[in-house]
Order: sequence, then structure tokens, then C-alpha cells
Amino acid sequence: MKQIAVLHIDDPSAGSRRLSRYLTRLTDRSICCKRVRRLMWVMGLEAIYPRKRITIPGDPSGIHSYLLRGLDINRPNQVGAADITYIPMQKGFMYLFAIVDWFSRKIVAWQLSNTLDAEFCRRCLKRALLLNGSPDIMNTDQGLDSRNKCLRL
Repeated sequence: MKQIAVLHIDDPSAGSRRLSRYLTRLTDRSICCKRVRRLMWVMGLEAIYPRKRITIPGDPSGIHSYLLRGLDINRPNQVGAADITYIPMQKGFMYLFAIVDWFSRKIVAWQLSNTLDAEFCRRCLKRALLLNGSPDIMNTDQGLDSRNKCLRL
């Protein structure tokens, strides 16, 4: 069990099958993945991996057509883009909000938080506006988080 715990710390995305192969190589004995699965269950360990996403249909009236198609972006601060990325952690998620200048492809501002609330997005957006001014166009991906909380200022 100690070896399973050490291997799980080294590779938290490894499930019982991969840990079984690791243990077989380490001990030169065949260790069944069912045994490793049972021991992982007893120890309360499970592999960390992205879970299946379930689509939640939104209100189509809030979705706008893509207005940047064919636009010639030829100077800095013409178009900015904002997005939220979920970073899986041992328990839950961290949320990374980033604002990128499309011309230079530089990250203008970013903020990391353990809660997905509008205030952490607003702080990042205010910092980007103070440092670089207001872009002519601010683009988001129209995901649920962008439409619901963060970017409705």
C-alpha cells in the first residue's frame, strides 16, 4: 500500500491499470489491476483526470454572431480577448482568467482564483485597462461563465 501511495503522489493521473503496470515493473511480480483498484479504494485514492462534460443548453438569445471574421488586426490594443480556464487540482479546481492582446499575442493581465466569482474577473479586467488602456473590441468565447458572471460589468 505504501508503494501505491508513493506512485500515486508521483503520478496522480494514473489509475489502477497504470499503477498495476508500475508495480509489476518495480517488484518483478505480476500484480492484478483489480487488486490495485481495491487497495486504492481502501486508501481513498482515485486518479485525477478531466471528467466528462455535460452540455447545458443556454438561452440562444444571448449568443451573438462572430463579428471578428475577416477583420484586419494590424495594431496593438485593437482587439483583446478574455477567457476562463479551469485547472484541475487534487480537490476541485483553480480558475485562471486571462486577457490577451490579439495583435501582439501577449497576455495583458491574468488572475488566478480558487472561486469563480465576478469580482476576480473584474479585478483582472480593471488591471488590464489601467496598464494598457481600453481595446477597441473585447472578444470572449461566449461560454457559460463569460455570459453569466464574469464579463457582465
